[in-house]
Amino acid sequence: MSARRSGFTLIELMVIIIIIGLLAATAIVTLANAQRKSRDAKRLADLRELQKTIETIHTETGTYPLAAAADNATWADFGNAIADYITSVPIDPDNDDPNDYIYTYGTNDAGTEYVIAARLEQAGHAALNGDDDSVYDNSNAGWANFDAVESDDTVNEVITTLDCADPLYCIAD
Repeated sequence: MSARRSGFTLIELMVIIIIIGLLAATAIVTLANAQRKSRDAKRLADLRELQKTIETIHTETGTYPLAAAADNATWADFGNAIADYITSVPIDPDNDDPNDYIYTYGTNDAGTEYVIAARLEQAGHAALNGDDDSVYDNSNAGWANFDAVESDDTVNEVITTLDCADPLYCIAD
């Protein structure tokens, strides 16, 4: 009589390992998508918060904070200029990403027009259907001497054009 050995065969173990691998891959993809959605939701909330702050300043002072003013040369300086109206100036959740996931704030030299922008990771995000897709530069009427600051705090970088084409989400006034 031969003794029957209990346990798994090599084929059964390989099938189990493959199934676990497929489940892990699916979980990773799902998690990555959820993280992208979460970062985009934060970007939209941050821009709305900035918009409210900038509009409050405009209501009280009659102008929007200038992006190009000597004391607003960087994102940190911009934050200092609006510090009385906001607890902290938001930065993009992926601000150090090499794909330019940063916030941008631009104005004309009179402080009568502004634009704020963030690049969304989801190219088909529903918010992109209702945002401003203009190009802002010195050639636009009312945008003389357009200048902007970016949340990556690049010092001495002159930003004179902002193309709000998707996937850039822009709010302007």
